[in-house]
Amino acid sequence: RKDIITKKGYIIGLKSLSSAKVSKYYNDTNYQATLSKINQTNGIELSFPLVNRREYSSTLYVPKLQLIYSAPHRFNEPNEDSFYSEISLANFSDLNRTYGMDRSENGLRLQTSIKTSHKNSKGFESEIFMGSINRFNGSQQFSSKPGTTKNKSNLFGSIKLNIFNEIKISGNVFSNTQFNPTKREFQVNYMKNNLNIYSKYFQKDKDDLYGFAENRSELAIGTKYKFNRKTNSNVSLIYDLKNKETVKSQFNSRYQHDCMAIDFYLSRGFYSVSSVKPGISLGVKVELTGLTKNNKIETSQRCNGS
Repeated sequence: RKDIITKKGYIIGLKSLSSAKVSKYYNDTNYQATLSKINQTNGIELSFPLVNRREYSSTLYVPKLQLIYSAPHRFNEPNEDSFYSEISLANFSDLNRTYGMDRSENGLRLQTSIKTSHKNSKGFESEIFMGSINRFNGSQQFSSKPGTTKNKSNLFGSIKLNIFNEIKISGNVFSNTQFNPTKREFQVNYMKNNLNIYSKYFQKDKDDLYGFAENRSELAIGTKYKFNRKTNSNVSLIYDLKNKETVKSQFNSRYQHDCMAIDFYLSRGFYSVSSVKPGISLGVKVELTGLTKNNKIETSQRCNGS
């Protein structure tokens, strides 16, 4: 990657991503196959940051234009990592946004975005992001349907608010060019001392890959409380808004010492796509920590009581 800053304040970015891979695998019929591939992705971007400073606040505007190209291709190598690939605010400007090594975004795409960040002396912070993706050729962007499907264009919007470090609000929407949302998320957190109360709404189009025959629409509510430095507990509930039923409810508590940690959890819910009735799960997990140093077993003074 190479960034060039002009005298007028423009930032020109040059990016290049190369990857080569040879793999050998067996499929369900024990058929042996060997795949080899080389991917080359190049991109150029232009941005022009603008700063508005006042006595008690500051605002930063960053408009950006990107042109990215990778030779169109299709690979059939199985890799579950790629199935979970999604576009987010963190990876929107990346050359390749797939999680697995078997696939990569391909073809020519033009991306435009603007990001606005605001902060004042009273403890209020905000971040608003709007972006668009326009594809000119290439195969389907991802192997599954993480809100992008096969649309030639997509719109993405995100907002984050931080009010006095006590209330945090975030949300994002992914839609097609007809402004029909294919994915929506909205979350509110309230944090005060050792208490954290959160609520999250999630909506996503149906995905045959995971067995979700219909659109998903869920609401998660939970609370986390820290009793002291070593002990904390949380209660959570996931509710299916479409079918009007509880998908999962869970209570778990964790005690962590210098030498070990104990987790206790009790939950009720559907644990697979084929589950007809909810089940109950009860468990205890013990972790031994602080007993090794430089990959050698070595009991510390705090662990042996001395």
